[in-house]
Amino acid sequence: MEITYIIPTCGFGNLKNTIDSILIQSIPPFEIIVLLNGIEFKEKINFKNIRFLNLKKNYGFAKACNLGIAHCKSKYFALINDDAVLKENWAEKHLKEIEKEEKIAAVSSYIQRENGSIQVGSIELNDYKEAIEVPFFKEGNLINFTALLISLSAYLKVGPLEERFFSYYEDVDLSLRFLRSGFKLKVIEDPLVLHKESSSKEILKNKKNFYLFRNKNYKILKNFWFKFYFKNFSKIFRGDLKILKKNPLYIFYYPLFLFYPRLWK
Repeated sequence: MEITYIIPTCGFGNLKNTIDSILIQSIPPFEIIVLLNGIEFKEKINFKNIRFLNLKKNYGFAKACNLGIAHCKSKYFALINDDAVLKENWAEKHLKEIEKEEKIAAVSSYIQRENGSIQVGSIELNDYKEAIEVPFFKEGNLINFTALLISLSAYLKVGPLEERFFSYYEDVDLSLRFLRSGFKLKVIEDPLVLHKESSSKEILKNKKNFYLFRNKNYKILKNFWFKFYFKNFSKIFRGDLKILKKNPLYIFYYPLFLFYPRLWK
């Protein structure tokens, strides 16, 4: 089976290493599409089916991915961070897993840090509906988007990544939509990806806490609706306290979350 690899980049990862790890896969890529979020890339890549899409500015992870997926002509596509390096059997194992059942929408694997420890196996939501990365997988868990394989037909059924998030919680939102639509998510319990975390810190700098705070609330309203949000607001608020203590003015965003539904529907 064929895979189109989609790599959004802002230039802070090691794009050349990521591409090289794709090119050594036992199953050759159908195509590699690189989304240049407001940057240039001048290194030569010895692979004919690679194209670089130049974006005028940094549109964020979700929009860049959606633009790349719009050009996908294969049954499956892979979203790969530009600071991720795939082990040589990544494609083979992911294709074998996703082909087991038609209802499997996406497959990831354990993500490994440079020191050999597991950074993330999957994602769980705690009582405050915060996304918590855990070093294991169980049915019903959500999957991390450092490097994963997705069925194009499943993606088209549930809709694109949420571009309003810009960064953080896009993986949680799409995972929830896959599960709500009756699809399954799988994680290969083997560290098949080395993640040189995290190039996003350089990109976002002081905006990271804002995106985490805003997108967590967006995600809850979008996927669990207003009634759940209002009923559990005290728990949600307590979960936000860590960020609010550092950024107290963020508290004024709650009226926007609650009374301007066009922001999150």
